[in-house]
Amino acid sequence: MLPTNSASTYPIVYVRGYAGSQSEVEATVDDPFYGFNLGSTHYRINQDGAASFFAFESPLLRLATDHGYFDAFSGIDQTSVGLADRTRTVWIFRFYDATSHTFEDRHGGRRLTIEEAAVSLGDFIDLILSKSESASTKVNLVAHSMGGLVCRCLMQQIYPRSGRTANNYIHKFVTFGTPHGGIAFAKGNGMLEWSRDLLGINDSDNFGRARMFQFLTDPPAQAVPPDDFDPQVMSPEVLDLRRVLCIVGTNARDYEVAQGASRWAVGPQSDGLVQIDRAWITGAHLAYIHRSHSGRFGIVNSEEGYQNLRRFLFGDVMIEAVLKDFTLPFYDVSYELQNAFHIEIEIAVRSLPMLLHQQTLGHLCPVTLNRERFRRTDAAGGLRLFTNFLLDCKKPGETEIFSFHLALHQQDYQRGRPVIKGHVERLPLWSDYLIVEIKREPADSNLTYTARYNWASEDRNPTIDLSLLISEDKKHAVGDIPLPSKARSTSIFGAKARIHVDTQDWE
Repeated sequence: MLPTNSASTYPIVYVRGYAGSQSEVEATVDDPFYGFNLGSTHYRINQDGAASFFAFESPLLRLATDHGYFDAFSGIDQTSVGLADRTRTVWIFRFYDATSHTFEDRHGGRRLTIEEAAVSLGDFIDLILSKSESASTKVNLVAHSMGGLVCRCLMQQIYPRSGRTANNYIHKFVTFGTPHGGIAFAKGNGMLEWSRDLLGINDSDNFGRARMFQFLTDPPAQAVPPDDFDPQVMSPEVLDLRRVLCIVGTNARDYEVAQGASRWAVGPQSDGLVQIDRAWITGAHLAYIHRSHSGRFGIVNSEEGYQNLRRFLFGDVMIEAVLKDFTLPFYDVSYELQNAFHIEIEIAVRSLPMLLHQQTLGHLCPVTLNRERFRRTDAAGGLRLFTNFLLDCKKPGETEIFSFHLALHQQDYQRGRPVIKGHVERLPLWSDYLIVEIKREPADSNLTYTARYNWASEDRNPTIDLSLLISEDKKHAVGDIPLPSKARSTSIFGAKARIHVDTQDWE
């Protein structure tokens, strides 16, 4: 079903990632959509227990079939002229055309700097908005890998230099596997980064801290970044961070075989190229999916990536969950024996054939709390578990059901090494599934939303009413779900542990 509110649709601009070699550049420009049109096939278990075919058609095709979007190509140009709805258009920022030797009507072979690409992206957005003839005043930016850095350069340097702000031109910003914290290597003791940044072959130094300081700040006051420069920080004055989603890949093993060297260099806690803890902007919404950086098992051409994208762009209700008032049984301070806790989080939504979010031990990305991290979490008012975006839930009478898997694991360490004797791997202290049903009430009701929940260990059906406190504008509702009695025991989360649910309109 197409969105009924045209005000919620904006042109989508796709910005692709880094093409390292000239052959990769040529392969990129030979595709009108720079790869955004690629689908993939995967396996699912059938009724006989055998692996069977399952298709994801491509983000471009699904945007067309699910949301009525059209590509903006018209032969030699990209234009929305002649389209019935100019807000439902997909545009490809073809900044590698300047590097290609394919076209004889222009000089090729020169790589644009990040700053030059960002200037061109700003001009491209102006062109899109001018062709929409006031049908839209903003665009949605969707970027893969280095494309996200081009977008951030535009927002953090190019726009401010001309007296403009991204909030006036960018509605929402989504990144897939963007190295917001640069690309670091688990091997080489820093020598690989040093040689990359010194040589800068094919602008590979774009992923180093010094170069990022140059294109993410305005103006770059010095060549060497100060100690307090953090490339993963973007001021909300640049763009409202509530309108930023970072999709993080956690599957290094399935990165293309030809890229095996990068898998080895960056380490297993990555998507094969970008380390997990460097793939997000501080304060943005996050979605962890078990996909690799690119290729047939890549995050862009995956059902998981697409479902997170479409819910963030077109969803109408946002659910945030925070674990509050919990304790953890840390050992007394000792240099010989310490412990840490690993929390697994998985989210599923009714009628989806995959998980929207996975942070697990098996994928090397659980939420890990040692004593110091727990103190910082406690000081921040709780542990942010997830943000979920629901489709068509704001329609009166519509309901949405999602489940949330939470598991707590403990690991003991002696002198920094895990204690194996007596340890049973993957056996949690506690785990359960929370099932939540959200319903939008009719406009004449005193309530905006009603909700029910249950823990799967007690009942798989959401039958317990969740008392929601409604804000004055009837767009915001909050409530608290106590953890099951076993989880609230003093040896696990503590008697006061609860999940604070914040439900609000999203557009």
